[in-house]
Amino acid sequence: MERGEILDLSYDLYHKHCNGCTKWRIAGTKKHLKCVQDYCEKQCPIGRKLLELGDRLTYGRPTVKARALIKDVYLEEKAAGLLDRDIRKKYGIGEQLLIFRKKFWGVYQEDQCTKERYLREKEKGLPDEYIAQKLGVGGTTLTERKLIWGINAEKVINENITPENYITHKKNGLRDKEIAKVWGIGMSTLRKRKRVWRGQGTPVDQYNLVSANKVEPAKR
Repeated sequence: MERGEILDLSYDLYHKHCNGCTKWRIAGTKKHLKCVQDYCEKQCPIGRKLLELGDRLTYGRPTVKARALIKDVYLEEKAAGLLDRDIRKKYGIGEQLLIFRKKFWGVYQEDQCTKERYLREKEKGLPDEYIAQKLGVGGTTLTERKLIWGINAEKVINENITPENYITHKKNGLRDKEIAKVWGIGMSTLRKRKRVWRGQGTPVDQYNLVSANKVEPAKR
């Protein structure tokens, strides 16, 4: 349906049905108006049709609107693993409005993505993609926060790549490939680091992985 056809149909529906609607005529106050809007949007077939046409004009197709996002729906979406930014996009709702609703529902939590939390997670050697998921934000948001915090991500990563942390990971049962992934580096870089550590006299080869969760000193 072309844009002009949508406008013509919306005009015809409104003037044929809404102008003579008795429920609309009794709307003398905001309270009455709210009741009428609820009726038009949820019960009246003409009202629902006009909403659908409005969606087609705005988005090119019918879309799920913010009015459908109630507390139970929000909790279901979170249980399915969606971030708030995904829910906002899906239901066409702004950030501040979602925060207001979460406070009203009693499910609002203060922002977990702080500089202190980020640095604590980074000290564990975790890559940014895992930290973003843990703190409930997207990768782009975390990158923007780091710019505001003045954090040099590369410096933080390099500070975690130490022989002590390497040995700790080995004791926790990680293989070299898994350690490299945690640190966000390639295997060739890790091999170079190990050669340097050996030259410094650090016993980085004293542990051999014997199971998924257990390591023992290498036998000589």
